[in-house]
Order: sequence, then structure tokens, then C-alpha cells
Amino acid sequence: MPERDLTIISGPAVREILEDDDLVLRAVTDAYLAHARGQTQTPGTQPLYANGGRFFAMPASIEDDRPIIGVKWVASFVRNVSAGAERAAAMLIVNDAMTGKPVAIVDGTVISAKRTAAAAAVALRGLAGTEAPASLALVGCGPINYEILRFIAHLFPLQRALLVDLDPSRVDRFASRVKSELPQITPSAASLDQALEEADVVSFATNATTPYVPSLPKRSFTVLHISLRDLAPEIIAGAYNVVDDVEHVCSARTSVHLAEQATGTRDFIRGTIPDLLNGTFRYERPDVPTIVSPFGMAILDLAVLREVLAHSTGDRKGLIRVENFSDSVWQ
Repeated sequence: MPERDLTIISGPAVREILEDDDLVLRAVTDAYLAHARGQTQTPGTQPLYANGGRFFAMPASIEDDRPIIGVKWVASFVRNVSAGAERAAAMLIVNDAMTGKPVAIVDGTVISAKRTAAAAAVALRGLAGTEAPASLALVGCGPINYEILRFIAHLFPLQRALLVDLDPSRVDRFASRVKSELPQITPSAASLDQALEEADVVSFATNATTPYVPSLPKRSFTVLHISLRDLAPEIIAGAYNVVDDVEHVCSARTSVHLAEQATGTRDFIRGTIPDLLNGTFRYERPDVPTIVSPFGMAILDLAVLREVLAHSTGDRKGLIRVENFSDSVWQ
């Protein structure tokens, strides 16, 4: 691509490229391994609150043999959910790693959902070992948990999906989609207590802003704490915790952050996903719940976007090439 040209990639084009689940899983794994090697930068998220919404700028870079630098820009309106729309929308802006010239503007909504789900699945694969989960409880019947179900079903022979949501109609729609697209899995509505007592793995992907789960059963199972603010800090302090990045997750009043504030220590964090993948952290299943709390670093979005850019060739529908996007002050 000429230096001053820019590619705009639509959401449908991104979705088509990312139909390959293994492509997304590899990209996320590569990002975590680069992070473990110190080949990433993930400075703090910059928030903006306006008009009842939350906006976040998340700059990041991966500096391996395929360097990529960019920023994720996310807008989140909880009120969208009650109107039947998705809560969050995202876009990604990429600059050339050598010159800084803008090279791509990409719809990031599908990328964000898939990288979140793939990260959960990659972490679970690292923790599960030879013990394949047969049942998955999904607390929050929205698009993120559906992607999590899809990716985990891609890796493990799931048989049951227990569905938990405050809105029964969302449970019904979710169950219908599972029956249609994942017929090997039997979905059923469940209470939160039932899900926590019965499922091998429980995934929380909700709109919660403050903890509402006061305790967990005293048994060995895995919790994918994707929404980060569902569990009381006392639960975190007494569990076996795995995170993606310690500094990131101990911020923004996540449950892990609240547990750190309550205890004055981070000793309850036993390891990280990057170290689990590169073998420097060895996991042995404890008698207490294992809680995975991934903050969701923008390097994951960039790693998946890198694959989208690599496959955005030819006259694929949904691509717009803008020639001479970058002007020069010298004429």
C-alpha cells in the first residue's frame, strides 16, 4: 500500500474474515506470548464520561516480528440494552509502525467480542489440562457470552449450557440460537445458585458495575469473570486467581481491585495468562474456585486486527481504499 493510502474495513468484512475460530485463537495466544516476552506496550485506559455513556481510548502496541501500533476507541451505553441494541461499539485506528502514517480504520465491535471470547477460551484451555469441561453456565445472555460459548465449544466437547439472565426473554432467544447453531449442546434456563452449584465452568459477562454475588460454593470449579465486577472482594481474596495483567486488573474498581484495597495485598493473585501459556506459571487445580479475571488489553484487539489486515486483500466486499488520505504541509 502506498504510504499515504488508508484502508477502511467494515464490520461485515471483519466478521467474514474472522469466521475462522482458530485464526482468532492463534492471534490472541500470540499477543499473550508477546506480552510475556515484554514485546508489548499497554498504557492506561483513558476514560471519558458524557451524555450517559462511557468512552475509552486504549492505545497499545505489539513489537514482535510483525509490529502493529494503534488505539481502540470504545463507546458504551448501558441504556442501549433495554432498547434492544448492543451496549458497546468499538473502532480501531492503526498507524504504520515505522512512519506513523495512518494505515487503517476498522470496525472493532466484532473484533472486541471475539478476542474477549477467545481470551477466555485460551485461558480455560491452559487451566483445564486433560479435564475437559462438559457444562458451561453463562451469566448474562448477551453477545459476549454467546461468543464465549462458541469458542469453548470449539475447544471442548460441551454438552450443557445453563443460562442465567434477569430477562427471561433473553434466555429464550439465547437458547433458540444455541439449538439452531450448536445442536450438540443442550441449553436450559437456570438460577444463579443452580449455575454456581452445577456447572464445570461459569462465565460472567454482564453489565454489573458493583459486586452482587456474595459467595461461591466451596468446590473446585472455574469462573471466567469477564465483566470483572460481579464478585464480592471477599470471594476474590479467598479464591485461586489468574489474571491477564496484574497492574491493569488492579484498577478501575474491578473486584480484584476492591480485594486488593480490602486486604492490602495482591498475594491472592497466583499467576497470569501469559505466564500460563509460556510455561513459567504452573497451575495445579485447587480445592477452591479458580477465578480468571482478564482485564481485556488492547493488544488482543491489535493481534486479531493484524490478521484482519493480512486477509484484507483484493476486492473483498466491505473494504474501502482511500488514496492519499494523509496530506503533506509541503505542497
